Amino acid sequence: MEFHISRAIRESLNIDGLIFGYTGNVIFGNVAASRRLASQLNEARGTDADPAKTINAGALFAMGLIDELNHALVAQYRKEIDPAVHSEAIRWFASKLDPTKIEQLLVTFVEQFPTVAVYRGELTAQQWLNGTTEDLPNREAALEELLLLWLSNMNPAFAPFRELFNDDDLKKQTVYKSVTEALPDYLTTRDAR
Repeated sequence: MEFHISRAIRESLNIDGLIFGYTGNVIFGNVAASRRLASQLNEARGTDADPAKTINAGALFAMGLIDELNHALVAQYRKEIDPAVHSEAIRWFASKLDPTKIEQLLVTFVEQFPTVAVYRGELTAQQWLNGTTEDLPNREAALEELLLLWLSNMNPAFAPFRELFNDDDLKKQTVYKSVTEALPDYLTTRDAR
């Protein structure tokens, strides 16, 4: 399973980049990885932390499952219904908000929720965005990740884990809020067939 985790949490917990997938998501091949991350988060909170706010490894694993299912649904939608949904979304948002602001949003997103290569300094966020992974332009992958990050932040069941994927800085620094608010309008422009 996988879900986004912020650069700030990676750095504060000194999490090994090897548990991350190409898009910068945590990958739990087994429950043991979930337990390790939960343990690190609980340890970082210290002994004075509220026991009711202890990170449960099973719940963390379940959150990863939900995120993986969301990705599977989006992939199926792209495959069967609308292959251009992401590429057209980038164009549509750029026409409504300003292309430079959309670019800044994507770059800032990749910097704050980096891929392994960006996290390790092997590529800049811009270099990664200009590439392609598994036949999907990275710019489109970043948009999908950004939208799923937004859904994660809205999901009340994910609240205990919010520190992993908090989107407050994106809201303050970019047009993230404008893009996510306009998402329903964009989706109405797509032919649902």
